[in-house]
Amino acid sequence: MSNLVYGNCYIKIAKNNVLASKKFVTLEDLRFIPCILVASRQQENNEQDFYQNTLGFNTKFIFAKTLEEAQLMVIANRGFMPIELIGDKQDKSDLFSKIPLYQDGK
Repeated sequence: MSNLVYGNCYIKIAKNNVLASKKFVTLEDLRFIPCILVASRQQENNEQDFYQNTLGFNTKFIFAKTLEEAQLMVIANRGFMPIELIGDKQDKSDLFSKIPLYQDGK
């Protein structure tokens, strides 16, 4: 089966977090840092299930109602936020670090 879209996975993390200086991170690196997800109260369980059971995130989850709220949590060093970049879309901000998330060395 081939993917229709190939995306690059990254995390957003506070500039003052110890992981912010790494060239890449793994799920193992993130296991003790809360994962910040954007979801309505009704969708929280579905989002957590997807990130835990499909993607293999083994960490605590905290939820934000909006992207802006989630980004403020990241900047405040409350956790990391997974993001996917597709194509050339780049999010340029000096308020947090964006680091590639690797699995199996890539």
